[in-house]
Amino acid sequence: DAVSRHDLSSGSNEISPERLYALVTSFGAVSLILFSTPNSPFGQPRNVIGGHLISATTGVILQRFKPSFMTQFVMSAFAPSCAIFLMSYTGLMHPPAAACCTIYVSGGNAKQHLGFGYIFFPVLADTMIMFILALFINNMSNQRQYPLYW
Repeated sequence: DAVSRHDLSSGSNEISPERLYALVTSFGAVSLILFSTPNSPFGQPRNVIGGHLISATTGVILQRFKPSFMTQFVMSAFAPSCAIFLMSYTGLMHPPAAACCTIYVSGGNAKQHLGFGYIFFPVLADTMIMFILALFINNMSNQRQYPLYW
C-alpha cells in the first residue's frame, strides 16, 4: 500500500518521500464538498470525476512539454490556470481539482516520476474512493440524496 506499516509504526510522524506519490492533498477540500455540501453542483459526479481527470491530464501534459524558458514558478501558476479554463469550457468545474494540477507540476520527482500514471493513481483512484464513500454516506439518511444528477 501507499503508506507502509513501517512508516506508521516507526514512531515517526513523517511519511518517507518515496511514499508521497499517493498523497493528493486537495482531497481534503473534495471531502468538504462531497460530505458537507453534497447538493452543490461542484460535488456532482461528473464534475468531481471529470474535473480531476481534466486537471491531472493538463498538469501532466504541460509539465511533460514545458518549454525550457518557463520557470517552475511560472508553470505552477500557468498549469492550474489552463486546467480551470478547460474545466470551465467543458462545464466540468470542480474547484479542488485545479489543485491536483498544481500538486503535480510543483511536486518534483515524488509525483512527476509517475508521468501519465498520475492520472490513474493516485488521482482517479482517490477520486473514485471519495465518490463511492460519498454515495454510501450521503444516502444513509432519508433527508439527503446524492447525487442529484450524474
